[in-house]
Amino acid sequence: MGTDAFGRSTDERDAGAGARPVDGPSAAPDRTVTVGPWLIVLLLGAISLGGSALFLVRAERENRDDPVQQAQRGEITDRSARSLLRAAPLRAAYAAALRRVRAGELVTGLTVTPVGLTLQVRDGRAFLRRLEVDVVGGVEARDAGRSEADGLLPSRVDLRGVPAAVARVRARIPEAAARVTGVDLGLTVTDGRVAQSEWRLAVADVRPRDETWFARRDGRVVRRSDEDAALTRPELRPPPAATPRPATAPAARPGRSSAGSVTVFTNGRRVRLTGARARRLQVCIEEARARGTGDAVGRCLEAAGL
Repeated sequence: MGTDAFGRSTDERDAGAGARPVDGPSAAPDRTVTVGPWLIVLLLGAISLGGSALFLVRAERENRDDPVQQAQRGEITDRSARSLLRAAPLRAAYAAALRRVRAGELVTGLTVTPVGLTLQVRDGRAFLRRLEVDVVGGVEARDAGRSEADGLLPSRVDLRGVPAAVARVRARIPEAAARVTGVDLGLTVTDGRVAQSEWRLAVADVRPRDETWFARRDGRVVRRSDEDAALTRPELRPPPAATPRPATAPAARPGRSSAGSVTVFTNGRRVRLTGARARRLQVCIEEARARGTGDAVGRCLEAAGL
C-alpha cells in the first residue's frame, strides 16, 4: 500500500474522496417565497367582505320573516294568518294582556287591529292604563291619566264575535280591496249594570257608506252605520223578501199574514194591518229579533199604537 505526497495512504485518500459533496444538477437549491404586505391586505379584505355578505343575507332573511317587521311594513292585513282579527291570534293576544291586568281593574275599552290589541283598564281610583299587545304577544303598559268611564270585568269580555263579524262584513262587501282595519268594543249601562253591547268595525278602501259597520256581540248580525235610520223609520227599508212569522208573545198573539196584510190578536181583539202599516210591523219585528230584543212582537205592537 503506497502513500501520496501528503503522506496519506491509498485507502485514506479514497475515503476522503467519497466524503466530498457532489456538485452538479442533482443538487436541489434552497428557495424562499416572500408574501408582500399588499397581498395580506387583499386576503384580509376578501375574508371580511365575505363575512359581511353572509351577515347581511342572514339579517335580511330574519327581517323578512320577523312578524314585528312585517307589521311595521304593513304586510299583515285582516286576511293574514297572523292577523289578530283571527280567532287563535286574538285569544293569545288577549291572554297576554290579561296577565298584566291588576286586581280590581275594569275594562273600559278594547280595540283590535290586524297587528295589535289595545286594552284600556281603570282601577277603583279611576286611574287609567293602556295595555298594548303586538303580533308576537309583547305587552307594553302606558299610563293614560284618569277616567270615570264605566268598566266591565275582564272575564266578561267575549271576543268570539270578532272573527265572525269580520267574516260577515267581508261577505257583504264584495270589493276585493276592502280591508277591516279595526274593531272596537261597545259597552252599555242598564240599571247601573255594565254589559257588552256590540262591536264597531272600521273598513278601508270602500265607498264611504261602507266604512263603518256594527255587529252584535256574537258577530252573527252586522249592519252599516247608515242602516240605523232604517231601524227607526221602517218605511225607508224595502219590504222583506219573505214574510216573517211573528213569535207568540204574552201581550199579543199573531194571527194570519199574507203578502200584503198581517193579522194580530192583542188585548182580546183581532187587528188586521195592511199596506205600509203591515210592512212596518214586519220590518220592526225582524229588526228587533236581529238585535236580540226581548218580546219583539209586543214592543213592535206598542210602537205601532196597538
